[in-house]
Amino acid sequence: MPTPTAISHSSPDSTHYRILLALAVLSFIPTLFLPYTGEEGVYTITSMEMVHRGEWTIPTLYGEPYPRPPLINWLMIPIADLLGWENVLIASRLVTAVATIGTGLLFFAFVFRVYRDRRLAFLGALFFFSGDVLFYRGWLAYADPLFGLFVFLAIVSMLLTMHENRPWLLIGVLVGLIGSFMSKALTGYVFYATSLLAALIIAKDQRRVFLNPISIFIHGLAIVYPLVWWGWVENANSTPGMVQVLITKLAGEKPLFSLSSYSGERVVFLGESFVVLLPGSALMAYWFFRKRALPSFQETPLARTALWLVILNYLPYLLAPSTNIRYILPLYPWCALLVVLLLAQSQALSFRRWLVPLFSTMIAMKFLFMGGTFIWNKASGDFDAYPNAARQAIADTKTHPLYIVDSSSVGLSVAAHIDSLRFPRPPLTSPPDDWTDAFVLAREYHFPNDRVVSTYHLPGGTIHLRCRGTACTKGMP
Repeated sequence: MPTPTAISHSSPDSTHYRILLALAVLSFIPTLFLPYTGEEGVYTITSMEMVHRGEWTIPTLYGEPYPRPPLINWLMIPIADLLGWENVLIASRLVTAVATIGTGLLFFAFVFRVYRDRRLAFLGALFFFSGDVLFYRGWLAYADPLFGLFVFLAIVSMLLTMHENRPWLLIGVLVGLIGSFMSKALTGYVFYATSLLAALIIAKDQRRVFLNPISIFIHGLAIVYPLVWWGWVENANSTPGMVQVLITKLAGEKPLFSLSSYSGERVVFLGESFVVLLPGSALMAYWFFRKRALPSFQETPLARTALWLVILNYLPYLLAPSTNIRYILPLYPWCALLVVLLLAQSQALSFRRWLVPLFSTMIAMKFLFMGGTFIWNKASGDFDAYPNAARQAIADTKTHPLYIVDSSSVGLSVAAHIDSLRFPRPPLTSPPDDWTDAFVLAREYHFPNDRVVSTYHLPGGTIHLRCRGTACTKGMP
């Protein structure tokens, strides 16, 4: 086991860190009530479609199979039932926020169990609840925080199994891998396999624990599970859909390859990584320029394992032609661990006394930013823009069928509001090829023999209400 660190001898009392951590968690409450952001409508829409269809294994978006397993929908639906489906966005963000908080609590428990230092654990959790997690990814209603929680659980369980020689802890690996797959995709297995490889290379003496029959059985179950799931829901074409998404991300979506463009995007991704991991990334950079060397972490195999699992898991996303910073969310806790261990071994550096003011400022900025965003949206009308557009579309179409073809953030947000306002009536779907006597919401798509009836100007762009047949005789221009 790693030895306890000495950071607590020269750092503030853990009460300061405990209070700041509680405030960081409470700062997620205001985010629940912000308008739709980005593509948050995906999971609210798919949840409403699942409930309407009574189909609990195959998510659909606009009536078409959506190539993601439905765990996040399963978690959202009972909350939306309790709060009311007009609050389905709050339900989805609650799932995300709880997953983020769960990751932070698991991180705290892991660090405290390994190092037996409460202040070290609190400080590490603060670094996790900072930067991107605090201001954006921690509450945004995407699948990534739930996915990250399960990936982190799997890797933590594996490392504790190795260092404590307790094979029963591998149950956490099974739950983590299955949960990550059911939350998003197979890439959770890649994160885990890469991390396991790093651990086996560095901690050679603990390799025998994975030859245990319990380990072989549990890992076998984890590997078999996706095959069983795909066999069960094969009618949804979820296997080719998920694999195609992975291939697209690895191969890139652009038809032409430009070396200069590719290099520039790698630089941007590196810069974005630095920004989203602030303030920890700044402290790492300060160490490098102060010491003219990277931290060695030679004193603990666990720290070196964490360093290499971050490097090996980060490189594929850095090098992939098509990538996004949210894909590396499972690495955020490990980056926080490396930062706090860096602080533990850098007793000569004086910046530790600035940690409490630094985190206090960040959390205060979060509350001010959320409050300012709420006030701005209310004053500018952006807060009510999408609900008003949804109500207007419902009023404009009356009893005629209404379809949608737009999967952008604008279309998703409008569709999510329409579905929740009309729930439990049928949600919007894509139009059939021969649609007529109906309306379609579209941004740029043009249909033969149709006309624009209304245009809704929204913060993210405009969307048009188009009609065909008798629907166009309602007297609108």
